[in-house]
Amino acid sequence: MILLGHNTLLSDYPNIASEIKEDFLTGDFKNPGWENEFGYPVEEFLDDCFAGIYHEKMREYITSITQEYFNCHYQLDSKQKEEAVIFVSTEIYGYFSISQDITYGERNKIQEFVKDNFERNIKDKNISFDDGYLVGKLINVLDDPKKTEEIISILSKALTNKEFSSFFGGYEFIEVFQAMRPALMKLYAEKDFEDYYDWFEKPFN
Repeated sequence: MILLGHNTLLSDYPNIASEIKEDFLTGDFKNPGWENEFGYPVEEFLDDCFAGIYHEKMREYITSITQEYFNCHYQLDSKQKEEAVIFVSTEIYGYFSISQDITYGERNKIQEFVKDNFERNIKDKNISFDDGYLVGKLINVLDDPKKTEEIISILSKALTNKEFSSFFGGYEFIEVFQAMRPALMKLYAEKDFEDYYDWFEKPFN
């Protein structure tokens, strides 16, 4: 890992080698193919295991720098800041996942990405999360009471053959649906398009 240039990561997380060893010895998916004839882990196992850890640490690193940059450079209320940090850090992590053009420790480079993303996608605009999959779509819809009412009515019609309207009340019901939004945003921050593909598009039969 040091030879591959991960000195900064290993300095911040010195227990990574122990994590890989633990996974090798006790992992849920342990199989003989992980070992060579001497009982040591094969290179493919080490690469795959480290890749999973590296992506997890990179997500945390990008999110931390994004949060720090917003705290220092932008005056936003708590809701705006939370949403902006999730949106921007997810965009940067998505770019990293595809391009591998960012490495752990490149703080200035990530800060430039944060600044550019804010200027292009957030400044003087309402944040719109990627709605190619249901998670982002619901985050956008549930931020608007009227759109939330419409989606409730569609769901009610599909399940009970009865439409829903707030004309005579029912605002509490709308608020219950909107209460899902923070959990959906947490999910959006923790997952990526590979996860969404597995959930919504990958054939299962």
